Amino acid sequence: MKTAPTIEIEASHMAAALRLAGGLAATALFVAVACHVIPPTDDVLDLMIGGVGTAAALLWSLVAAWRLATLRGPIVTIAPQGIRDRRIAGEMVPWSAVADISTREDSRHKEMVLWVDPGLERRLTRTWWARLRCDADRRRGELCVTAMGLRTSHETLLATTRAYLEAWRESRR
Repeated sequence: MKTAPTIEIEASHMAAALRLAGGLAATALFVAVACHVIPPTDDVLDLMIGGVGTAAALLWSLVAAWRLATLRGPIVTIAPQGIRDRRIAGEMVPWSAVADISTREDSRHKEMVLWVDPGLERRLTRTWWARLRCDADRRRGELCVTAMGLRTSHETLLATTRAYLEAWRESRR
């Protein structure tokens, strides 16, 4: 394979800032409901909804603030040797372990699915979020990579990953 550059894709600070702003706005809205400002009633249900909503929105805001403050370095790295998504695992997944690449789409977003050797997948050091979210995917030999929150689009991420996989395969022929 001709030496291709290593591509490093960082997180979008704008997307992280918008998540924080949304969390703070939701917190303010739920505080207003809990304090009977919106709607101006003395209903106990409003107090309960406002209290629970405030707690959830505040937690969302704290997580968003922490993520915004700790955004450093590349999230996804695509290299001649393989691909790594820090949100999934710290290790590089070699192209030799990738059988295929497809797309999964639901009503909210698209994600790239790497069909990998289940043995390699079991050896990956998964992040806590990936373990929580992807147990079902792991049983099928899938690694799901999304462009959400990154400085790239799904289409660009998918095309680049496929190009690197094909280049690696061509170099082995």
